[in-house]
Parts: sequence; C-alpha cells; structure tokens
Amino acid sequence: MDFNYRDDSLALHTDAYQLSMMQTYFSQGLTNRKAVFEVFFRKMPFDNGYAVYAGLSHLIQYIQNLHFTPSDIEYLKATELYSDDFFNLFGNV
Repeated sequence: MDFNYRDDSLALHTDAYQLSMMQTYFSQGLTNRKAVFEVFFRKMPFDNGYAVYAGLSHLIQYIQNLHFTPSDIEYLKATELYSDDFFNLFGNV
C-alpha cells in the first residue's frame, strides 16, 4: 500500500491511538460529551532541569478547529481502520 499523501493539515500530526480513540468515542455515541486530555513530553528538552509550557492557547485552538482535509480522509480510508460514518461526522467527505 502506497501512503504518499499531501501533508496539508495538522490533524494527522498525532499518535494513531488518538485517532482510534476519536473513532471509539464516535462509535460509542460520546461525541458530545466532555473529555479530558493530557499534553506531555517524554524527555526534558535540551537536558534542562525544568520546562516552561507556552502555547496552551494554540493547543486549545487546534482541538476546537480540528478537521480532516480531503487528503487526510483519503489516507485514513486507505488504512481501512475507520468507518465511513466516522468521516461523515466531519462533514467534508
């Protein structure tokens, strides 16, 4: 399978686990319920002893405006892991 698709959005810049959880929330009818997410990093940047998190507003904006582009949907459909109904949720199939 050839996965040569345009990288024209940030929606797929995440773990496949997160995308699978989106599908699970949808299939369980939980799309309108509030959810809690964590943002973290595994290793202290630059080997420092502390980190300052900046950009929380960017993260919130990303989540609030999350959408799949046609090339995102094309890629995700090719994986055969997600239902067509899931893509219909985003209104741009």
